[in-house]
Amino acid sequence: VIFSDKKPISFYLNLLHNKTVYGYVKTYDIDYSKFSIGFISFIQQLRWCFENNIEVYDLLKGNYAYKNKLIDQEFYYQKHIVYNSKSLLSTIYANFIFTKTRLFYAAVNVLKMLNIDLLYHKLKNNLYKNKIGSNTPKVVITNLSKKPNEQLDQIDLNDEAFRFLKRITYKFLYHNDESMETVELFKFNKEVNTYLISGKKQMQKVTFQ
Repeated sequence: VIFSDKKPISFYLNLLHNKTVYGYVKTYDIDYSKFSIGFISFIQQLRWCFENNIEVYDLLKGNYAYKNKLIDQEFYYQKHIVYNSKSLLSTIYANFIFTKTRLFYAAVNVLKMLNIDLLYHKLKNNLYKNKIGSNTPKVVITNLSKKPNEQLDQIDLNDEAFRFLKRITYKFLYHNDESMETVELFKFNKEVNTYLISGKKQMQKVTFQ
């Protein structure tokens, strides 16, 4: 687990068997995505593996870009059917499962040869981006050299009413080498949906349109 202060922002749940770790479930707070939390967590796990004499870290099945950047070996996924060969019913059922599984993966291989999987994921990503884009207001960010003279109300980022500012604020921290201890947030009184992120080195005016 990775914490921001006392708040958990990344979880990894792994399975351990002898000298092998299986990377099973992983998740992180997307507000912190700019900091590559998933990669940092993986490096910490590798450190633990070296310290505890683990020989293999298995990322399990699935061909993903992030896995291809990390692995030094790959192997084919295997599926075994265990059944009672002395039972006719069990044998028939096992052969049915075998045929069904073989046809399924044969169809998958044909679709991959035709790059249908790439088209599917591209279409799915485009639909997701369009859905998110239609519900997300346009954000205009302006760098400021000094604090505005107009009236501002200080706000708390931990207030649920302002949680939509978290991702932008954390991105500000990342790009300007700041920390939450050196940053203050304000809301403009006379401008609608406009906020100020003020740090020791930089200030940004954020407007949602």
